[in-house]
Amino acid sequence: MYLAMRQHFTRKTYDYVKFHGKVKTSQEAYDKRHDQTLFKMLSRKKFLKEIMIYSFFKNKNTYLTDMVAPDIEDKALAFWKNGTSPYYFKRELQKFVSLDEAFTVKKGQYPKIYEAYKKGEVSPQTLIICDDLAKVFDYWTRSLNDKFVWPDERFRLDKLKSFMDFDRDKYKKVLLEAV
Repeated sequence: MYLAMRQHFTRKTYDYVKFHGKVKTSQEAYDKRHDQTLFKMLSRKKFLKEIMIYSFFKNKNTYLTDMVAPDIEDKALAFWKNGTSPYYFKRELQKFVSLDEAFTVKKGQYPKIYEAYKKGEVSPQTLIICDDLAKVFDYWTRSLNDKFVWPDERFRLDKLKSFMDFDRDKYKKVLLEAV
């Protein structure tokens, strides 16, 4: 699972969900690794998949030691709980006067919701849900004067989206009521 998640968050051509987490490797390759103890520690984690998704989303070059840290399960679960809750989604959207204010790119500058995301005031899940409902990422890609930061960030968000499952109709209603 570790190798598949790593490839998912670092390669454009690999999709964990599409390939069902399968990668080409061998027992011999694993036997040669010096970090087998960390893999064994990681395998004992109750929310292994959530931890890996959280860790690789936060840093695609994350180390195994980060994934076995004592507080990692709490951080990963909070990341998923807060990010996939309609309550938090609505609360994050209410920071803006209107959807137009939140999503519009003005003079090639980042939209306000993206700036709030970069400050940690809006979750990545909120951006992903908004994109799923309104296709804002394509609009931002065309409109932003940024060819370095936004493409990398969009890659990360698109990779995280593969693991998100939400009720589109419910969130669409919340989106329209929020502002």
